[in-house]
Amino acid sequence: MFVCNLCILLFVCDTALSFIQLPCLTNESRDFSYAKQVLKELNTYMNSQIQQSRNILHNLKANAAQKIKKAENALTNGIDKKRWKKYNGHCYYYTKSNRRITWFKAESYCRKIGGYLVKLDNTPENKWVYANRPYNGDYWIGLTDLYEGHFRWTFDQSKTTFTKWVNGYGSKGTSSNCVSYNTAGKAEWFDNSCYNTRPFVCETNYCVS
Repeated sequence: MFVCNLCILLFVCDTALSFIQLPCLTNESRDFSYAKQVLKELNTYMNSQIQQSRNILHNLKANAAQKIKKAENALTNGIDKKRWKKYNGHCYYYTKSNRRITWFKAESYCRKIGGYLVKLDNTPENKWVYANRPYNGDYWIGLTDLYEGHFRWTFDQSKTTFTKWVNGYGSKGTSSNCVSYNTAGKAEWFDNSCYNTRPFVCETNYCVS
């Protein structure tokens, strides 16, 4: 009788244990926990970097806006707005005939107001700029061969591919390195001393209304 009861008890216990799911701490479970922690830290780091990038972009945008505003102020303050003329998306500033300065000072002044000494790319632009001079003067333009024989525009240091020389000019030697319009009514250029004083034409790549 005792033996029978013991057998029954063992059967019941074995059956009960078969339904109990005991947790197991295997290598796989530890690896998953570690990977989860690493991904969590990576996510935190990426969010931090994204926020830093947003801050950098915000600052860049703010700085660009300030520079644009500064350029606009330079174009609209301290100079006569009526002296700017628009052509083909660019604006041109003509100084008064009595404002005669050296080529170097003219270039510096144009840069100060947000532009550069005029760069003439083709015949239509050359004729338009010449025709719109408020006075019949030999205005400085932004062409020079400070490196003798290599005429370049100060705006981007590109070598000129378009020229409109007065006959016999364009190769007057090391004492004639800067270029200006002549006054003969043909929109032609001549090279002369950079230390001569003349009125000048500035150009900008955009116009401020």
